[in-house]
Amino acid sequence: MLLSFWMDRVRRALFFDSSRGESGATLVEYTFLLVLIAIAAFVAMQFVGAATSNSLNNAGSSLFPP
Repeated sequence: MLLSFWMDRVRRALFFDSSRGESGATLVEYTFLLVLIAIAAFVAMQFVGAATSNSLNNAGSSLFPP
């Protein structure tokens, strides 16, 4: 009996317990998601930005030769 009581306490402390009535995301979770999206956008711009820049430079050079 005592062992099951402590196991239940540990489970509730370590994992989300739906009986607490918490719903929705907190400010910390929204901030974490925002940071992840910003990092993903920055990395995508680093990879796509160089290719786009080269393409625009080539197009500009063909339209307006030096």
